[in-house]
Formats: sequence, C-alpha cells, structure tokens
Amino acid sequence: MNNRNYNIYFNTHTISGIIICAILYVIFFAGSFAFFRNEIAAWQNNTSYKTYREDHKNLDHLLDSLKGQTNLHGRDITFYMHREGTSAYVGLSASNDSILNKENLAKITPEQKAAKKNSRRRGGDDDSKNFTYNFANKKAGDYVQNYDMGEFLFRLHFLAQLNQVPIRVGIAPFGYLIAGITAFIFLFALITGLLLHWDKIVSNFFMFRPFSKWKTVWTDMHTALGVIGFPSQFIFAVTGTFLIINSVLALPLSKLLYDGDQQKMYQEMGVSAETNFPYTYKPLNADINIAPFLDLAKHKWPEADFQRITIKNYADSNMHVIMELEPHFNKSFAGSGLLSVRAADNKVVA
Repeated sequence: MNNRNYNIYFNTHTISGIIICAILYVIFFAGSFAFFRNEIAAWQNNTSYKTYREDHKNLDHLLDSLKGQTNLHGRDITFYMHREGTSAYVGLSASNDSILNKENLAKITPEQKAAKKNSRRRGGDDDSKNFTYNFANKKAGDYVQNYDMGEFLFRLHFLAQLNQVPIRVGIAPFGYLIAGITAFIFLFALITGLLLHWDKIVSNFFMFRPFSKWKTVWTDMHTALGVIGFPSQFIFAVTGTFLIINSVLALPLSKLLYDGDQQKMYQEMGVSAETNFPYTYKPLNADINIAPFLDLAKHKWPEADFQRITIKNYADSNMHVIMELEPHFNKSFAGSGLLSVRAADNKVVA
C-alpha cells in the first residue's frame, strides 16, 4: 500500500472512530441490558411473568369493557403484545364508518382535545386512542405510567429519548437519525480499519507485546480485538444502519421494484401483514369472540408467542382477525407465523 492511501485510511479511520466512540458506547451499553428488559421490568414491578397463565378470554373481557366506554364499531384495533402476553400496547383507530366517525368526533370535549394534543399519543385531532393494558393485574394505563427501567434502556439503545429534541430533519425523528448516522459511520470505520491493516492483518493479529510501552500494548489490543470482533461488528453496523434509517433506503427500492408501493414491499419482506380489508357498512350477524381464533393460532404454533393481534373493521361483516406470532428463541432462532381469519364464517384466509 502506498503512503498516500495509507494516510487516507488512517486519518478517516481515526476521525470516524473518535466522532462516534461515546455514542457507540451508550448504544452498546444500553443494548446489552435491553436483552433483559423483561426481567428488569419484572424485578422493578415485583411481578413474575413466568408464573402467568395466558388466557385468551382476557382479550374478549377487555373488548367488552372497552365497549362500555367507547363505540368500537368500524374501528381497527391492534394489540402489540409484550412480556410473554402479560401486557399489551393497545391502539384504536378512528372508525372506518364515516357517519360513526363524525358522531364520535362530536362527543370529544375541548378538554380531551387539549389533553391529547399535549400528550405523546398519536392521532392528532381524530378519534383514535392508545393505552397500555396489563393482563396480569387487569390494569390499564398510559405509556408514561408504565414506563420502567427496561423500557428506558431499550429505547436508549436507539437514542429514542433524543426524539424530544425540537429538531425536525424530515426523514426520521432526530434521535433515530443520530443512531442511524452513528451506525453508518461505524460501518465506515470498520471498512477503513480493515483496509488499513489488510497488508499485515495476519502478522499483526498474532503480534502482542504486553511488556512494551503502553501505546504499543493498546495498538496490539486494538488490532487483535478488532479482527476477532469484525464479523459481528460488521453485522451490527449494517443492520443498525438499515433498521434505523430504513425509510431513506427503502424509498428508492420501493420506487424501483414496487412502483412506489411501500406497503406491498413490506408485506413481501414479511415486515407487515396484508390488511387491505374494505369496510362494507354491513353489521356482523354473529357474536364477536376473539379467543377461539387465538386458540386456533396457538394450536397451530404451540411453541410461539403472539407479537401483534389486529382486528380490522370491528363488528363489520368484513371483520378480520390477523395474528402474528414468533417462535420461542429456545425452539427456533428465526421465523414467524401469520394467521388471518374472517370473523363472519371463521374462514382462514391467510
């Protein structure tokens, strides 16, 4: 390698490493503990999730109680399941029935509008609602009330707290963008480091001089540990870059391969399920019970947990229940299950 290229690689590797070292430490530190966020939450809340016995009828009980407070007809209801089914983040969309939606909006008081505008909940001025529900103790609450140390560390892993900084960049929330840029610079530092040591990567890897001056010791440790950890660090950098700023990367791909249809692209990638079920304005002439559909999914995949349960067009004749599951990690490293059932005739459509 000539001196010019060596100096370029050396300087870019050094500068990029210095820029991201502090942020990268926070990301890796928080990520290491985020693996145990369920255990941390259980310890903090003095609750054992392992002793909880999942009962799918609890979902029907929750829906029955919600019907006493909110008109659910025509809404899309999504349950994001957490902690082995003991809790869920529940999202209620505005009703797909335009007449009911206007009636629901008319019932919203100015105080409720102001409270929703000042909170962190999504939805703006529409009739959507979001809350968390603990199936173990049968308690509902908002996101702030259920915020614990495990959730803090999990969100710190991708710098979500920085999203509160009033800086708008357009393509992503500020914290996510910083995490994505950090991952990209990390990838850049890894590649330049590999090029920097390429000519002597084998000889330098086996060279360790513990009794030399400290600069030499640190250099040898940096080279040896960098080579050992390069494959895993490379994966961290690539996946971190894509996961955090995927909207930037996915947009040109969706335009090139899917004519701009991002929803179709994500469906074929397995990120999201098919949810294009139109509202028919015809009531469902049957009792609404979600538990049998959940039992069906559990019977099909007994060694899996629910990740997301979506009810489309609640109480409409075209109501569908979409269940997304993931296997236990001790049974399968990867994979997912998807079951979509039409409520009118209990037919499995996907």
